[in-house]
Amino acid sequence: MSIRHLLLAGASALVLTACGNKAEEEAATVEEVVAKAEADGQIPAVEAAEAAIDAQLTLSPEELLARSEAYLAENAAKEGVEVTDSGLQFESLEAGDGRAPTEEDVIVMHFVGRKADGTVFDTSLARGTPTTIQLSSFKDEAPGFVEGVLKMKVGGAARFTLPPALAYGEEGTPDGVIGPNEALTFEVQLLDAIDAETVAKMEAEYKAIADENLADG
Repeated sequence: MSIRHLLLAGASALVLTACGNKAEEEAATVEEVVAKAEADGQIPAVEAAEAAIDAQLTLSPEELLARSEAYLAENAAKEGVEVTDSGLQFESLEAGDGRAPTEEDVIVMHFVGRKADGTVFDTSLARGTPTTIQLSSFKDEAPGFVEGVLKMKVGGAARFTLPPALAYGEEGTPDGVIGPNEALTFEVQLLDAIDAETVAKMEAEYKAIADENLADG
């Protein structure tokens, strides 16, 4: 299952920049992006998302790889960008003062995901509400995303760029939203990280309530 499927439903969530969203260009953190997008009332259009996908399909895997490599080299040279042993490029935007997440946590976040050309392919802003996901669900298909989040603490914001090998590799996603050899950048504001034990308790409480309601008929 792709990031697109897990985080948003529908092609209308794919592109803010194609609709002239200046908040994306001006804001330094996800908090600012959220505020600007809400204030401007900008909602991405299905037509814009489809146009972005069509434009991507005109590039060959070799061209996408060349674009990714150029972007990665440029980004790695920026001040404040840390390149990890895996090749992930990590930049802290705001230090968090909460707990550090683990791979098994359920995380709550605002995020913006971009391609090397700046196209927004996925964002929680389209729904106007934070995204909640099981972090380990990305371990196999986009390990760079997991690595980036694990370097954060709750309350912090960061930008991390994934080389193709740490994202969707030579194949891209089945739906074509992410092409082959695409480098991806995520800007994430980590709002919460819920540990597995707490999640299990919440699920048990929910099940108990549901069972009680069924028994009452």
